[in-house]
Amino acid sequence: MDESMMDAVRESVRELIDTNPEGLSGADLSDMGWTELFDEDAELAVSALFDELGRAATHSDALDLLLIRTTLPAGDEPFAVIHPAPGTEGPAGVLRDGHVDADGLLLPGASQEGPFAVAVGERAAQRVVIIRQSESVNIASAGGIDPTSDYRRIAVRGAQVDQELTPPDGLTQTARRAVSLELLGIASRMLEVAADHVGSRVQFGRPLGANQAVRHRLADVHVGIEAARSAIQYSWVADAAELPLLSALGKSLASRAFDEANRHCLQVCGGMGFTTEFPLGRLIRRGIVLSALYGDTVQLAAEVGDHLIAGGHATRLSGFGGEEVA
Repeated sequence: MDESMMDAVRESVRELIDTNPEGLSGADLSDMGWTELFDEDAELAVSALFDELGRAATHSDALDLLLIRTTLPAGDEPFAVIHPAPGTEGPAGVLRDGHVDADGLLLPGASQEGPFAVAVGERAAQRVVIIRQSESVNIASAGGIDPTSDYRRIAVRGAQVDQELTPPDGLTQTARRAVSLELLGIASRMLEVAADHVGSRVQFGRPLGANQAVRHRLADVHVGIEAARSAIQYSWVADAAELPLLSALGKSLASRAFDEANRHCLQVCGGMGFTTEFPLGRLIRRGIVLSALYGDTVQLAAEVGDHLIAGGHATRLSGFGGEEVA
């Protein structure tokens, strides 16, 4: 990947976030030219966008735009995606005789007027159906740990299917990779905040960061972030057959990296880290929600184990010849 191009895209995303402090919409990204960049270089477009969204801990329906762009041809009307509720497994919807039942989550900024897109069927053979707003759709605030968010719970009962689509393979994997990148952006920013704090905070005549125990905690956070990033980066070049394993592994590692950052960064920042005014609070609230989307660490660890047992081998992430461990 061209690092200079990556830096340029990151800078453009940061400027867009700064000019839209209330949240970034899919329309904002389209106006910026992100969709055209995605068509040319998906890895660059997705990596830069979601990492910066994580670092800023800003709310956005960019994941909807990504999934729609992956599923539908350019030029179709925008849809609000019904995502699986945090902590649940499998698609958010069930299709019966041309009607849909679904329970899921709408992202902040997503349209509440419809139309809505929801995945149905088994994970290995998903379809996407489009439904319109009707009396069959009920939307309410999701509440939860982050009072600044605008997540919405959506319940659909017996809604008529307006359109049925067969998306490319790997729709869940695409979502997991994007959420993982956003989590790593959050964890990376938490590490920076903690490193700045222990570098400037003086106790008993020396910076907190001079203590070996503090350094070890932050080093563990860095190792966790880079381990998850390795799995995610490899998923861009791996065979399609490996993508389900790598996406589950990447999301699991990203969630664990966030958990490590949450624990260690709060610890080294002390009581100040728990205050609303300190930058960690917003990052932690955002990360807790994302960590549960598209599988939590327990669900994903079990899924990774199932893939390894079924395949009979584990692919190395180092890239040294793509060796496999039997």
